[in-house]
Amino acid sequence: MLLFQFIRLLLRAIDIYMMLISAYVICTWFPQARNMTFARWLQAVCEPYLSYFDRIRIGMFGFSAVFGLLFLQFLKTWYYSNR
Repeated sequence: MLLFQFIRLLLRAIDIYMMLISAYVICTWFPQARNMTFARWLQAVCEPYLSYFDRIRIGMFGFSAVFGLLFLQFLKTWYYSNR
């Protein structure tokens, strides 16, 4: 029972982290937002994870956030399909 609650907490944390990554991506579209405290906090929280996916580039466009979100979604889908 305790393991089940821990896994549910972990899945909820993944959901929240995915929302934070989405908010970080939106903040990067607006140059003025980078100077806000919230945007700097999002960068400090999201950038270490997204840096693992920085090598995936097509031309000058980086898709680290897309692949980071896809990987987290894959983990959640894998868990739910193997229950």
